[in-house]
Amino acid sequence: MVNTILTIALAIIILSIAITMIRFVIGKTVIDRIIAFDIMTIASISMI
Repeated sequence: MVNTILTIALAIIILSIAITMIRFVIGKTVIDRIIAFDIMTIASISMI
């Protein structure tokens, strides 16, 4: 049960990093890219 929940949580975090990476690449302004980088950092730390 716990293993399933952790797997689902990891999949959601990886999906959020992928979506944020798209925003980081496509971002129109520097502020968009800075915020996307910050979100990717937080999501990466949450995987630890």
